[in-house]
Amino acid sequence: MHSRFNLITAGLLACFLINSYVWSATPEEISQNPVWLKLLHYREGSSEIDDDSFFLSRNGKTDPLGELKATLEAFETSREKGDRHPVCRYPARYLFLKKYFDIKPSVKPECRELSDFLKEVRPSSVSFVFSDYYINSPASMYGHTFLRIDPPFKNPLLGYAVNYAANADRAEGILYYIKGLTGGYKGFYSIFPYYKKIFEYSHLESRNLWEYRLNLSQEDARFIALHVWELRDHYSYYYFFDKNCSYQILYLIDIVRPELNLTERFSRWTIPVETIREIENAGLITEKHFRPSATTLINSFVKSDPTLTEEDIKKAKSVALFQIPPEEILNSGISEEKKGKILELSKLLFMYYSIKNRIEHREYRKKLLKILRARSKIHYRVKPYIKKPSPPEEGHRPQKISLLWGTDQGKKYTGFVYRTAYHSLEDDDTGYMEGSEVIFPSIRVINYPDLNKTVVDRLTFVKITSMAERNIVFRPVSWGVDFSVERRWDRDRKIPFTVLDVMAGFTHRIWDSHVFYGISTAGEVAVSRINHSRVYSGPEIITVSGRGIFKIVSRTGAGLMLTKNGLKTAFKFSLSGNIKTGQNSSITLSGRLDRVFYKTRYLLQFSVNIFF
Repeated sequence: MHSRFNLITAGLLACFLINSYVWSATPEEISQNPVWLKLLHYREGSSEIDDDSFFLSRNGKTDPLGELKATLEAFETSREKGDRHPVCRYPARYLFLKKYFDIKPSVKPECRELSDFLKEVRPSSVSFVFSDYYINSPASMYGHTFLRIDPPFKNPLLGYAVNYAANADRAEGILYYIKGLTGGYKGFYSIFPYYKKIFEYSHLESRNLWEYRLNLSQEDARFIALHVWELRDHYSYYYFFDKNCSYQILYLIDIVRPELNLTERFSRWTIPVETIREIENAGLITEKHFRPSATTLINSFVKSDPTLTEEDIKKAKSVALFQIPPEEILNSGISEEKKGKILELSKLLFMYYSIKNRIEHREYRKKLLKILRARSKIHYRVKPYIKKPSPPEEGHRPQKISLLWGTDQGKKYTGFVYRTAYHSLEDDDTGYMEGSEVIFPSIRVINYPDLNKTVVDRLTFVKITSMAERNIVFRPVSWGVDFSVERRWDRDRKIPFTVLDVMAGFTHRIWDSHVFYGISTAGEVAVSRINHSRVYSGPEIITVSGRGIFKIVSRTGAGLMLTKNGLKTAFKFSLSGNIKTGQNSSITLSGRLDRVFYKTRYLLQFSVNIFF
C-alpha cells in the first residue's frame, strides 16, 4: 500500500512538472528551438522551402516566430473540416508544439487520409540508401541517396522510399544541364513503395544499392513520416551540386537529431557519399546491406560459371526476348544442369529487358510466368557467386591536392593541382565505379625556377570518361568529354588553348579481371586567341590495369591535325603508375610523349596526392 501511494505521488509530481514546463514555454523561446527551425528547413535566417504555400504566415520564410504564432492560431481557430484542417496538413508541427503548448482546436480534426497513410507505411525504423553512380546523368553521376521507412516486419521490400528529386525533363537537352546548375527546376519530396525504387534503379539504370540501417527509434521514424506528409506538393529549387537530393534528405534526419546539424556541414558541394561519411561519423549507422542491380546479377552469373558457352548465353537471350519459347530449352538434348542455368539466366535477362523496354505490367506477368513454369520443371539449383564491392564510403575523399615535381622538355618545375571533385582514371577505384572519371573544376599551376616563371598550365571545367565494359550480354558505348584551357606545344613554345575534346568507342576486358582497354575515335577542337587554332581527329586506346594498391593507366593516340598551315600528323602517348599509400593518399609517377609539328616533346613527373 505504501509503495502504491509513492507511485501515485510520483505520477502526480511528473504530471505537475510536465504541465509546469508546458505553461512556462513561450513562443519566443520555442521559435528558436532547433527542431522547430529544422521543421521549417531554416538555414542562415531563411527557410530553404521556396513554396509560399508551405507557410501559414505571410513572412514565414524568414520569420520563425511569426510562423509559430500563425501555426498555433491555425491549429486552434481553423474551421476547416476533415483532412484540410491544419492539424492534418502539418502533423509533425502539431506533434512537436503540443509538447510545449496546450493546444485546443475549435474543431476536432478527422485526419482520415493521414491515418490511412500511417497505417499503410507503418513507420518503425529508418534506413539511408545510396544508389550507385550513374554517369550518364549530371544529377546522378555522383550517386543518389534517399531514405527508406521500414515497417515492423523484417522484409525491407515492404518499406517505403522517401525521395527528393527535381521535376526535370531530360529531353530539354543542354537546357536540362543549365537549369539543373542554376536552380531552374523545382524539387519535391515523394514517398512510394520501396520495391518500385528497386525496380527503377536495379533494372532500368543498372545501379547497385547500399542500404544503411540507422540508429533511430520507432518514434523517430513516425516523426519523419509525419514531416514527409506535410512536405507533400511543396517545392524548393533544386541545384545539382549543393541543394540536391542528398542535401535535402538530411533535413529529415536533422528533425529527430537536431544536435547533429547535418545540413550545416555542407555548403558549396553536397556529394552523396560524403553524406554517408557524416552519418557514419555521427554514429547513426548500425548495419550495412548490399543489394546488387540486375546488371550486376547477370554479369556475375555469366562470369562465375565457365561452363556457360556463348551459344548458351545466346539461347538465354532468345528466351528472354521470347524469340524462342522456354519449352524449347526443356525439350532440347542438353543436360538438366545446363537447362537450369540457361532458364535461370533467361529469367534475369527477361526482368532486365522488360523494364528497360517498358513492357506493360499484364504482359510482363504473363511472360515471366511462362519462364518460371519452365524453370520450375528443372530441379537443379543455381546460385551465382556475386563479389561484394567495397562500400562507397571506403573510397577516397572527393577533393584532391597534388604536389608536383617534374621536367618538361628538360626544364625542371614544381607545382600543384587542386581538384574540387571527384575521381580520375588514375585514382584507386575502391568504392568507385571501375573505368569511370568525373572531374569538375580543377587547376594545375607550375613554376619553372630556372625561368622565374609561374603559369596556370591547365584549367579543367569538366572532364568525364565512361569506360563501360562490353560483353555478349551488354553492349554499352564508352564515351568521354573534356572541356578545358590548357597550355600546349605550338612549334617551339607552349601557348594556351581552349579545348573541347570528345570521344566515343567501346571497352573490353582482357587477360583477367584487372586489365581492360577502350578504343575510341577522338575529336578535338583547340582554339587559341592568337589564331593558332587546330582541329584534331584520330583513334585513341586507353588501357587500365591494376592489382591491389598499384594501378597503371596508359593512353595512346595518333591522328591528323588541321592547322592554318595545312594538315599535320600528330602522336601522343602517356603512362602513369599510381600507388595507394592510404585511403586518402597516393603517389604517382607519370610520363608523356607528344609529337606535333615533326618534333617530339617529353614530360616526366612525380606527384604526392592527398584527398580530403
